[in-house]
Amino acid sequence: MTTLDSSRDGAAVAAQTGVEPQSMDDLAPAAGPSGHMQANSRRRGRPALKPRLSRDADQTDDELRTLHLVRRSRRAAGGLTIGIATVSFVLSFTSLRELAAMAAWPGWPSWLWPLIIDGTIVLATLGIVSLAPYRDQFWNRVFLWGVLSSAALVSVGGNALHAWLSTGHMVLWMRWGSAGLACVPPGALLATTHIAAILWRFNPTPPPDATSQLCDRALELAVDRMDKWRAAAAQMHEDGYCRNVSTTKIAHALRYLYECRPPMSLRAIGAQPEIELHHDNVGKIRDAAPIVLGLPVPGGR
Repeated sequence: MTTLDSSRDGAAVAAQTGVEPQSMDDLAPAAGPSGHMQANSRRRGRPALKPRLSRDADQTDDELRTLHLVRRSRRAAGGLTIGIATVSFVLSFTSLRELAAMAAWPGWPSWLWPLIIDGTIVLATLGIVSLAPYRDQFWNRVFLWGVLSSAALVSVGGNALHAWLSTGHMVLWMRWGSAGLACVPPGALLATTHIAAILWRFNPTPPPDATSQLCDRALELAVDRMDKWRAAAAQMHEDGYCRNVSTTKIAHALRYLYECRPPMSLRAIGAQPEIELHHDNVGKIRDAAPIVLGLPVPGGR
């Protein structure tokens, strides 16, 4: 003989005499057509999770491999950029220093003029890249572009002029070729400075973890639901119901009444640490919710 005792919170406990208790999985199909369908749907749904998780894991592995490749490429490009910029700076610096020594500043002051010209190119380039994300800095970027263009023109022209003056003994076409060749280092310095600034700003990030995304989404949904119940509790206060109970406790009580499955008893809901109300107060909240909010009557007893 089997008797069925109901506990206060609505859970059923089967007490059998002389018969080994059955597991809930064995009893679930016998719960009726709806219970049978739910059990089958659960059994059908479980194997489908494995291929999905496997696809997500494979996709994450591919993204991580791509990320490692991008990071290695970025480091290699950064090192190559620094090397080319250094060589270009040395060649341009040498030509400008010799031109300054021939023209106006013989001796050690000739070392300062190239630092002003090429240093201004580097400074203006870094300023342009730093202000690029900010639309309100448009005129500052225009000023920096003007400074960069002027410094680049002086650097390229100075290198070309130095090559032209140094090859006075050659034929005309060779002098023009030397001037064009001398323009390569300042142009390379300008380009590599821009590249270095772009690589510095570029920071590859790891792909988002599927598990963390699911957790974040679940947290967002929980917060949204709690905000909904807080608004409902405030509406109950405005209509004059349960004013002796805080809106936070009302919101938690509504959440337990309408979202908890299987339904909990009023005593069990009131005993929750975030509520701590007498079951009569929980009953008042349950009775007021359909009137104020137009919700169906919850199943708590």
